Amino acid sequence: MTVTNEVVPSRVGREKQRYSKDGCRLVAGGVLVRNGTNGIEILAVTSSNRGTWVVPKGGWETDETAEEAALRESLEEGGVVGEIVSPLKSNSIEGSKHIYNWFLMNVVEVRDVWAESDTRRRKFIPLDEALDIVDVRYRPLVKEVQEYLIRANSYANC
Repeated sequence: MTVTNEVVPSRVGREKQRYSKDGCRLVAGGVLVRNGTNGIEILAVTSSNRGTWVVPKGGWETDETAEEAALRESLEEGGVVGEIVSPLKSNSIEGSKHIYNWFLMNVVEVRDVWAESDTRRRKFIPLDEALDIVDVRYRPLVKEVQEYLIRANSYANC
């Protein structure tokens, strides 16, 4: 694994933002997981406006795929390089008019400094505690990841 601390600046503005036919903003994000000292952990970052714990996500732009947007947002908001494992089924967040494209990702690299390290905090949360810590609007997404990983583990034990 090559480790670099190159800071890639966050994209700003909405000139390249994708929208659905109905005018809904298209968003991509990821639930990043790793094996921690106490089992599987997920990455949480503070939201930019509420200060609550969320998962990295942001606008899907016209010059990238949804997967590329999710990977970019993970690096910009959390300083984590990920590798996509699977798309997730969840496509909304309660109270939001955006359409979400979520991906389960493995953590490949954690950087010490990242584009939004001055404005966001990050932490890795044990998966079994995540439902109590992440913003309530993200709990269905975390629940989906928990169920996905339980299924994947049960298949691996066959």
